[in-house]
Amino acid sequence: MRFGLHVSVAGGIDKAPQRAAYLGCDCFQVFVSNPRSWKFPEFTAEQIQSFISARNELALGPVTVHATYLPNLASPDTALYEKSVSHIKAQYLAGRDIQADYFVLHPGSSTNTPKEDGIKRIASALTTITGEVEGGPQFLLENTAGGGSSIGTLSEELGEIYRQSGLDDTLIGVCVDTCHAWAAGYDISGRGAFKRLITAYENELYKGCVKLIHCNDCLFGCGEGRDRHAHVGLGCIGIEGMKNILRAGGVKDIAVVLETPIDENRDDLANLEAARKYAGVL
Repeated sequence: MRFGLHVSVAGGIDKAPQRAAYLGCDCFQVFVSNPRSWKFPEFTAEQIQSFISARNELALGPVTVHATYLPNLASPDTALYEKSVSHIKAQYLAGRDIQADYFVLHPGSSTNTPKEDGIKRIASALTTITGEVEGGPQFLLENTAGGGSSIGTLSEELGEIYRQSGLDDTLIGVCVDTCHAWAAGYDISGRGAFKRLITAYENELYKGCVKLIHCNDCLFGCGEGRDRHAHVGLGCIGIEGMKNILRAGGVKDIAVVLETPIDENRDDLANLEAARKYAGVL
């Protein structure tokens, strides 16, 4: 199994592979621009080449780019929608330039319009972006914690985006966030439960569609709709729940990235160690 973390790109994107290796990662995830800003990625040719060389030398992978938080590809507001498509395309281009394997995307919110309309807008955006950018990473649609007009809580919603986009299996897949699934009401803590969730996505998209797991515990109860990440095994999913998730059938072939807090209880190193221990590989 390959385990990793979301690592900082402070000081330049080229610093990320070394940070990941120092923390003991097999794979890693990054933002390519400020996650709470509309600023576009800006990399020099030297930074890009340094990133690629270091990633290859350190045998790190898969490498994932996570989309920033402000774009909303499901928005009915034309100006925001067009701005969102442009910004996601710029990040996707940056992901291609650094030879990232995956691009994780929160589907978005349809706000005051039907979710069916939001799904059409997301699918259209993905079709447009991949049609204009050749050789980019695989889009991974991330499940959401639910609430309001958020799209992606149900496997059927991600399946509809996949079908309506018309993209083949090399360009679209799924990232399952364990905290989001738990918050949305999927009790994945029992034996066999996480495998059933994966199968639900495979029934909607295709076999093997789940390419990445965001392995996060949750501070709140199952179905409360509150997306608050906790240290692996120290939240409401718990140690036994995390063991059942990380030892589920088929999971050993899926990359695992932690998005856990850093505080007086644990740091990144301790969470990685815990995840590997619960998976039975340490």
